[in-house]
This record gives sequence, structure tokens and C-alpha cells, in this order.
Amino acid sequence: MKLRVINEKVFSKDLDGDGEAEVPDDSQGETGAPEVNMDGGLSDKDNDGDTDPASSKEPEAKDEPEVEEVPGDDELAAELAALEEDVGRMIKLKLVQEEVLDEGSISPDRWSKIKAFRPEAQQFVYYNPQGTSSPLEGGMVRLAASVTGEGIGKGGKLRSWEQNQVVIKFRQPGFKITDGSLDYVDHSLKVDAKYIEPDPNGKFIDVANWVLKKKGITDQYANLLDFNGKIIATKGMQKKYSNAGSSE
Repeated sequence: MKLRVINEKVFSKDLDGDGEAEVPDDSQGETGAPEVNMDGGLSDKDNDGDTDPASSKEPEAKDEPEVEEVPGDDELAAELAALEEDVGRMIKLKLVQEEVLDEGSISPDRWSKIKAFRPEAQQFVYYNPQGTSSPLEGGMVRLAASVTGEGIGKGGKLRSWEQNQVVIKFRQPGFKITDGSLDYVDHSLKVDAKYIEPDPNGKFIDVANWVLKKKGITDQYANLLDFNGKIIATKGMQKKYSNAGSSE
């Protein structure tokens, strides 16, 4: 863009009668080609022959938003760091208080006809009241199950997310809807090993309840169910039938 500058005099009235118009004192001289200030702009608002800056104001600095620290962040970070140090070890969530059902409050129609101490449940409910076993922690369910690494990976190779996976196997009893006869569902569940705690002697496995609940094997109260959704063993019965030690 080219700037065309026209030289012209600023005229007013003939105040002294000499036939020539006088230039007012505040507009003496000619308006010459303005000295262009490329950083300022092209406007000569004060008629001084120089272009004026577009704005004399400095840009206002914006305040950086303050990050509010949430109380407890340091403690949480420390806890997470401690958990990361336990790679390869079982990570358990101990619940301060676990909601369990009082067996006396359970209506008869919610109970399965399969008894926890009968042979039909022996590959599902761990039953050994004369023995001793480790405590059954909050949020965990005790299963008469086995653990294996078979079926993990593809072509003998483990993918990154399979590095800590295992397979737990057990049989869940129930009754056929067609004729009411006894039947079983054979489960082979792939699960991260940090959500289970096997018995050192291989007699049972404690599994995080949420893992089993989404498969219809337990309910929110950690009760073991037949595949029809009826209760075979409550959390209290699992402790009693395995003679679980105290966690305190």
C-alpha cells in the first residue's frame, strides 16, 4: 500500500487586509510528508508532521491463574508412590467396615438348595472347618479354586498387559431351568494377580469381590451364589467353613 502525501498550506481569513490570507499561529508552516513510524501507525492526529503511535498504552499483563493446592495431595502422592514400590506383590484394599448380611435376615427364597458342605459345592466353596487358614480380608471372597498361567499370551508370547495375569479355575453349581436338574458352569477367569491371594498350600484362593460380582458369581455382600443367583455361602460362612484366622 502506497501513501500519497499532498503538500498544502493551511489557510484562514485575510485579517490584515493585504489580500493574502494569514495562517493561524497554531497551524504555521506546511504539512510536509510525514515521517512514517512503522511501529506506530499512519495517523498524524496532532498535526506535528510525525505519525502517532496507534496506542500509547502498554499492553496489560495478565495475571497467571493461581493453582490452589488441595489439602491431602502430598499424602495421596506418598501413598501412590508406596503402592508403585509393590510391583509384583499383591495389592489389597482393606476396608475399614464391610457391609455383610445377617444370615438370620435372609429370606428362605434367597437361599440355594445346594448346601456349602455337600459334594456338589466342593469345587466352589472351600470347606475345612477342622483345619486352619489365613484371615479372609474385607472385600475378598474365598473360593475352592486353582490358579494357573495356562491360556495367557498368544503363540507363547506375553503382551505387556498380560505380564501379571493368571487364570483361576472353579466350578459353579446350579440347576437347569428346563428340568431343574443339577448342573455346573466351569469358569476360567483371567485376572491380574494383584487381585487374588492364593493359599500357600493351594487349597483355596481369595479373590477381590468386584472381579467375581461382575460375572454373577457373587453379590455386593460377597456371598457365593449358584448360577441361578441363589446364596450358597455368605461371607460369614466362608470364614466359618475355612476356620479363617482373625485379621486383627
